Amino acid sequence: METSFFTKAKKFLSSLSFESWVRLTTILANIGLIFTIIFTYFSFEKEIYNENQNFAVYLYKDYSDLVLSSDNRPYLDTAYTNHLDKISDDYKYFVGFVLFYSESIYNIMYENEAWLNTVKYMIEPHLKYIKSAKLIDKAYDSRFVEFYNNLIREYDARQTHIQEIK
Repeated sequence: METSFFTKAKKFLSSLSFESWVRLTTILANIGLIFTIIFTYFSFEKEIYNENQNFAVYLYKDYSDLVLSSDNRPYLDTAYTNHLDKISDDYKYFVGFVLFYSESIYNIMYENEAWLNTVKYMIEPHLKYIKSAKLIDKAYDSRFVEFYNNLIREYDARQTHIQEIK
């Protein structure tokens, strides 16, 4: 059976004129080019995703260095933000950096649920202060503002529930 197919194919190809050969090779070259473009596009998309992932890790590492410095450790305690009238300038700067890192990570990895949880983890200890100081404004990306507003709604719902329990 293989022999008959190859024999028929050889007979067909030998019967083609020069113009037919040119057309056939042009069609095959174009098909190859289309597959190459498609493969390159998907490879490029994967490379961009990997670069974004690496950059997000780099930003989170910088955030972790900021958080783990001995001067900033008290700022992670939510008891610190319970007294909004005693907030220091250092804490305000610290929260500014937290917002910078969290928005940067959010903007490059907003489609990844694990990274969204990481951003939520970064912001949650400071929500009370961020909300009271009205730090999220039009300077931030609209998707990040929407994400933040959802966090605030969750925070307010939790606070309401806690008050109802008491």
